[in-house]
Formats: sequence, C-alpha cells, structure tokens
Amino acid sequence: SLYKHIVEIFEHPLADNLSQDSREMLLAALPHSLCVPSDERQEFQESIVKMMGQLMSQILSAMQASLDAENEKVAGSEAKKLEREETIQAAEAALSKAQSVTAAHQTELNLACSATQAANAELTQAREAQKAGNASQALAQADKEALEAALVGELTKLKSGDVGDATPDALYQKLEPLLLKLDLDASLRSAT
Repeated sequence: SLYKHIVEIFEHPLADNLSQDSREMLLAALPHSLCVPSDERQEFQESIVKMMGQLMSQILSAMQASLDAENEKVAGSEAKKLEREETIQAAEAALSKAQSVTAAHQTELNLACSATQAANAELTQAREAQKAGNASQALAQADKEALEAALVGELTKLKSGDVGDATPDALYQKLEPLLLKLDLDASLRSAT
C-alpha cells in the first residue's frame, strides 16, 4: 500500500514538469528499487530512490510555497478585514453622532415652529383687536364730529333761543340721537 501511494506522486499536478519518458522509466524501475531493502540495493536502485526523493521534495516545496502564498493572502485579507471593520465602526460612530445632532436640531426646530405658531396666533389676535379698535375709533371719531357739529349748530341755537325757522322740538330731535350715545343721566336727556 505504501508503494501505491508513492506511485500516486507521479499523478500529482505538480509533477507535470517530469517528461513522459522519465515518468515511465521511474515507474518501471520503482518496484525493483523501492521494494528492495536499503542495505541490499545496488547503485542504480539507490539513484532511482534518490530521484523519487528529489521529486517528492520538489512537489513538497512547491506545495509549501503555494501554501505560504495562500497564507500570505489570508493574512492580507485578515488585515484588510480588520481595517474595514475599523472603518465600519468609525462610520457607525459618525452616523450615531450625526443622528444625535439631527435629533437635537429637530427638537430645536419643533420648538421654534411651536413658538412661531404661537407668535402668529398672537399676531392674528392683535390684528383683529387692532381692526376692532380702528372700527371703534372711526365710530367714536364720527360721533365726535357729529357732536361738535351739533354743539356749533343745534345746541348753540337752543341755548341762545335763536332757533330761526325751526322749532325747539325739531332741533332737540336732531340732538337726541347724539345725546343717547353720551353717558348722561336720563333726566338730563329728557330736560326741555
């Protein structure tokens, strides 16, 4: 069975640099060399065993070199993996920080929006109050102008007794709506 494993060496892909003639020669001489005890071997048998040893050493060296190259690739890949993991961790930390800052800014924005809405509501109320005040002021101004005109006109005529063509009741009828707007005692409004 050991002989069978040694013959398989010739079929190994790394033994392809061996010519077909050399392969056939070694396969033919191998049973007559390897199967003979080492202290009974002749010189040509020793050289066949030595050639087999060299072939095995070459294959093992090539396999070791290939293994070393693959190990270097793995080591390089591990180093790159560690770098990428560090990059991922740094990116995740930056993302977390950015999310925290965004959340804080969102809270500030929400507060600012609430304050703006409250200020707009107050402004709307103030404008409505201003509009109502302007309307009241316009009415008061019109009433004032009507009273001033009445003071100069009808009241002056009634006070002086010079009513002209009009009757005192007619002049009073013109004054009465204006007097109702004043906060006067009822006795003063009805006095004639």
